[in-house]
Amino acid sequence: MSLSNIFIPKSIAIIGASEQVGSVGNSILANLINGFEGLIYPINPKYTQINSLACYPSILDLQCIPDLVVIAIPSKFVEIILNQCVSKGVKGVVIISAGFKETGIEGIALEAKIKEICIANNITLIGPNCLGVINPWINMNASFANSVPPKGNIAFVSQSGAICTAIIDYAQSLGLGFSKFVSVGNKALCGEVELLKYLEDDEQTQVIAIYAESLIDASLIIGTMKSITKPVIILKSGRTLDGSGASSSHTGALASEDILYQTLFRQAGMIPADTIQELFNYMQILSRYPDYYASSKNKLNIAIVTNAGGPGVLTTDFIIQNGMKLAKINQGSIDKLKLVLPPTANFHNPFDVIGDAPAQRFKDALEVLTKDASVDALIVILTPQSTTEIDQTASIISDFVYNSKKPIITSFIGADKVISGINILRQNQVVHIAFPENAARALGVFNFQTSKQLLPISKQPDIINLFQSNLGNKQKVQEIFDQYRSKKQFYIPEADAKQIFELYGIPMVKSVFCRNLDEVQNIAHNSVFKNFKSKLILKIISQDIMHKSDVGGIKADVELENVENEFMAMMELVQYNLPSANIQGVLFSEMVDLSAGVEFILGAKKDYSLGMSIMFGIGGTMVELINDVVFGFGKLEEEDILKMLSQLQSKKIIQGYRGKSPLDQSAIILIIKNLSQLLLDFPNIVEVDMNPVLVSYNSSGAKTLDAKIVFE
Repeated sequence: MSLSNIFIPKSIAIIGASEQVGSVGNSILANLINGFEGLIYPINPKYTQINSLACYPSILDLQCIPDLVVIAIPSKFVEIILNQCVSKGVKGVVIISAGFKETGIEGIALEAKIKEICIANNITLIGPNCLGVINPWINMNASFANSVPPKGNIAFVSQSGAICTAIIDYAQSLGLGFSKFVSVGNKALCGEVELLKYLEDDEQTQVIAIYAESLIDASLIIGTMKSITKPVIILKSGRTLDGSGASSSHTGALASEDILYQTLFRQAGMIPADTIQELFNYMQILSRYPDYYASSKNKLNIAIVTNAGGPGVLTTDFIIQNGMKLAKINQGSIDKLKLVLPPTANFHNPFDVIGDAPAQRFKDALEVLTKDASVDALIVILTPQSTTEIDQTASIISDFVYNSKKPIITSFIGADKVISGINILRQNQVVHIAFPENAARALGVFNFQTSKQLLPISKQPDIINLFQSNLGNKQKVQEIFDQYRSKKQFYIPEADAKQIFELYGIPMVKSVFCRNLDEVQNIAHNSVFKNFKSKLILKIISQDIMHKSDVGGIKADVELENVENEFMAMMELVQYNLPSANIQGVLFSEMVDLSAGVEFILGAKKDYSLGMSIMFGIGGTMVELINDVVFGFGKLEEEDILKMLSQLQSKKIIQGYRGKSPLDQSAIILIIKNLSQLLLDFPNIVEVDMNPVLVSYNSSGAKTLDAKIVFE
């Protein structure tokens, strides 16, 4: 699939071109005539000529093969036209038409047909149900947006056509330019992943911005992003919708759509924008300083220059909150400032040049601070006061921005009184953000580059994975799944779940499963329990019981000599509390000394758009209350897991906290890696819950005390 035909065509045919002003076909044709220098072929059997261009009844009547075909006709005719494109040898198609999967069952089937046709004939497809594509660098507007944005270095990819037109309009007021502009619509064949690969190699593109309403296959996106060196900003709508319904595990309860998307963006190294305004703020900064993003360091040191104390203090708060620091300039710089600023000025960050500051005073301060090695970036705040020289100050700042490699962000606070200065700044490609706290937050965009190389919480010797994905173990696990599926049971309780995990190298506590009193007596008489080194914990096993403690299905501190009586008592109590439950038996497990380590939770949940995610964090009975968990997608290797662990609030506990020994981090990495492999081998798993997983101090390993699996 080649996107060159889409973005750099030399000839374009418009199926559905029209002379009816206001129609989509007319708008697209008019847009192309007004700028595109290549060949344009209107296609419509109703006309012989439109706007002085010869109009053809069919694409088959053309003497050449157009590089790009734009289709803007009712959806019911699109399949016919697409087959004509196949006959003609067309390789690039944009389907503007709506009426596909967004309309229901018939539309879904129709979209599947056009996708199949394109794949079979190596046709690159954008759409359907989209605005179109724009390449400002060749003055090509193959869309029904009414204007072409200025050429620049930002590529914008949007699932919403309406967002596209709004972005174009507002971006022009900011002086932002674009390299490519594409509305992907339903993404039948070409979506974010395909466009990321193309735009990474596009010479005009230095920043990629995405507006997405739906994303699929987090692992594919993460894998693609590993080869993307350019900053990628993403604004995702619909993050708070709960499409999964009631969940049967702690993992499911904690894996909200919002946290999964946050995980995706973090693991992929994308820059999430929470609002359209934030999207624009990030685009402004990265468009102006793309090279600085590539080389930015952690904990940027920011200098604030202001003629008003209050906004300077407010901005300071937001700098710290967004992971940056106030720059501490050297004594030589302080001495220079004292020579040019009045004695009432503040010579420590934030640098207050006082409310009566003329333009020269801003210049004197910037002259010193832009040369100070401890300053990585600057925020210049101006409030309109009686002596403020707004336009002159804007011109001075513009000169510094032109000559300095350090990012300089401006915030002229106000409206009518400062608009002339703001216009000067924007004309000179100076980043201006209306309020300084937003400017501080936007500067934090450079932190996302350093987060890609987030340091692990501690580096230990390479992990030796005791589980090798051998066919014997996989076959045994498959047999367990097949056994439950044959009974139409899709919840695997603890007894068999533990067996599955043990087959995949995940350590479990010693356990024995008994279905009836005879088995309990037989095991007791054969002294199986004598091998246990402690008292026992009893847990009811039932397909119908998710939370054992709610029905009296768990009992701790059971002496070995009391196993028979406790077994009968538990069976009777659970049956009384939940008469409808089908009880398989009781699991007898060795009691574990919880003081020997820290309780964690390990789990997994399938999201039917993003795929399977793995969760790890503080566990035990308080897991949902504390909610200190992190997620990861796909096959997780040691580096991925270390980055996950470094996101935990409780990472200090793993390192060793307040005199406590460090936990066995190698054991944590091992069980997460092995769970990751299990999920890859058995994609029919929907949820996994292992809680608690007791991670011991020093190098004493880990044990899982409770576990369950839900599968499709």
